[in-house]
Amino acid sequence: MRVLRVDTTYVYGKMCENNPVWLTVLLYSNQYDENQIVKAFEFARCHFMEIQLKDDFLQLKREFFVRLIESDDLNVYSESVVFESVTRWLAYNHLNPTTELHFLIEFVRLPLLSAEYLLSVVEPSTFPSTESRPYFLEALRYHLFPDQRSALTSPRTKPRKSFQKFLAVGSFHVSTADVVEIYDASSYSWNRLKKISNSKIRFGAAFVDDSLMIIGGIDKATSNTVTSYNLTNGRVTTIAPLQESRYNFGIAVIGKGRSAVVYAIGGMGENGALKTVERWDLVNRTWSYVMPMIINREAFGVATVGDEVYVAGGRDKNQFFNSVVVYNVKADRWQIKSSMNRTRTYFNLAAAGEYIYAIGGYKEDYGKDPQLEMERYDPRIDTWMLISKIPFGGWVGVGTLRNRPFYVGGVSDNTSVAEFDPVKKVWNNLASLGVGRQNVTVIELPWDYDICIMDTLYVKITNLFQSNIVTK
Repeated sequence: MRVLRVDTTYVYGKMCENNPVWLTVLLYSNQYDENQIVKAFEFARCHFMEIQLKDDFLQLKREFFVRLIESDDLNVYSESVVFESVTRWLAYNHLNPTTELHFLIEFVRLPLLSAEYLLSVVEPSTFPSTESRPYFLEALRYHLFPDQRSALTSPRTKPRKSFQKFLAVGSFHVSTADVVEIYDASSYSWNRLKKISNSKIRFGAAFVDDSLMIIGGIDKATSNTVTSYNLTNGRVTTIAPLQESRYNFGIAVIGKGRSAVVYAIGGMGENGALKTVERWDLVNRTWSYVMPMIINREAFGVATVGDEVYVAGGRDKNQFFNSVVVYNVKADRWQIKSSMNRTRTYFNLAAAGEYIYAIGGYKEDYGKDPQLEMERYDPRIDTWMLISKIPFGGWVGVGTLRNRPFYVGGVSDNTSVAEFDPVKKVWNNLASLGVGRQNVTVIELPWDYDICIMDTLYVKITNLFQSNIVTK
């Protein structure tokens, strides 16, 4: 677990350092009062990702184990964590899954897992148990008949409360290009950080190795500079510049932690739209060219699915695209995919669940005729489908919350934020941005940022951005 270094987190930090103390309260509950037990459960739910790996956790009695995994407030980035903690708990306590799994699996929300995970991991585990099999079949039906999901609801189809956290960075306008806000899904609120030292617009942004990277963009002229804001130690660092200056380009991050790789794709260069692609990683810390796109394009949407990067739409001079290509990072190869139903520029893609969503943008030129129709792509059958409309078009930021796409901001610099319900095909409003803007980049923070101290982060972490710039 990474604890962000702010003075006011001392008490929280001590709490986070002493996970075994809180587990002890649950292991020896007869020696503690109810108030202490309640606090211990709150802590355990909040820090489930860390404590579920400890032997002390596996020693919990069944009653307390169930009380944890059945909670809507359990903090997990994927339901697979819950399923795997169940199998480890059974193995640690020498219990036979064939006869014991069904007592616990009803509290695992199997329908929220991917079909691939269900078939490759869950089915072999549930197959020997006649009592457990119905829960697997329930989840399978949920995936096989997506149009019937409203009739297949159960406690296991309800998403757990999200503890995801997102940064909203940048803007189309210089006046708000240095604004950073953070969204806490557990409290349904946005909080504004102090301004970062950035005057660029239409840049690319990524979060790698505890750092927010601001890449390229426009600062009086087209820029190739890259600045890194470290959220753990507060250092602001100038790192290796791009090979080419670019703006209105795409950013893709493949991998996590120290193995993360950043790709800067296409965009507008000094002499027109680009098709070049540059790669940066934490080992070499320099930008190098990889296989270019098939055509030049800027102002397109980008999404990553596994080791593949999807690029859709965009423009080149007076050409406006609905075409789609995908880059396989392992093979270093681009491939043409089925085109979208609509041309779309200045927009974003969101990979959510088993689909990719094309959200917002413009039909052609920026600022003219916002694109309100939303499309959904199914990579399994290489098909796009028009499924809904969004209330506001324009260059919205997008993210994925509880495996559902959401958009931020958009046309006329509005503050709206809404989440899409793929079953009912409607948009549900979330808390609004504090500062309205277009071309805002939405970045999900890693799950292992300590949730208990995030409330202090909103106010205190901003002081860290005042550090002097360090050049490497």
